[in-house]
Amino acid sequence: MCVCVDMHTGQPTSDLRNVTKGVSILPCFDKRMHENFTYLRDCENVKLAQIYDIVQFAESDFNVLEFDRDVCQPDGFYDRIQLHPTDGYKYCADKDGAQIESFQAPVNTRLAATMTCKCARARKLLLDSKSLEVPECCPNGNYKSLACRRGECYCVDEDGTQVGIERPEKDKQNLPCYNGGDYCPLAG
Repeated sequence: MCVCVDMHTGQPTSDLRNVTKGVSILPCFDKRMHENFTYLRDCENVKLAQIYDIVQFAESDFNVLEFDRDVCQPDGFYDRIQLHPTDGYKYCADKDGAQIESFQAPVNTRLAATMTCKCARARKLLLDSKSLEVPECCPNGNYKSLACRRGECYCVDEDGTQVGIERPEKDKQNLPCYNGGDYCPLAG
């Protein structure tokens, strides 16, 4: 969606317009000054190609019973969880659709059904920014239920947010999320 704005104030001067066919539909478009481009990210182009394929199949009298789920986030970048097209697993993806490390799970498993990839995405962002402290993630890209940092351990929720108080690492067995070492209970 795009809108024309006043060049001095930045205030909108037109209604929102869907520019999937190009920006030339905007009332402020001037072909002498502007290039007519579509404002689509790679993921949106993939999704449009899928929709085009469905329409083509329908026009050829085929019934499309199943197609990939939505692969894009609302902002047009790739969703955190992607389905590998041929190898039968879901994987954690960055905003450009590339697999993050080896975070994945076989389809039709509880591990895949519960994957959020929130830890994998956070880990990628922190590694890219050269952070010295990055979270350890479960094999499916979720946060482990217990985290330790700088000698202190604490329980975390699915977003990686600390839940409750921290304990010294030597006393982590006193935390409610402590279970002897398996902090990715669905990974086994």
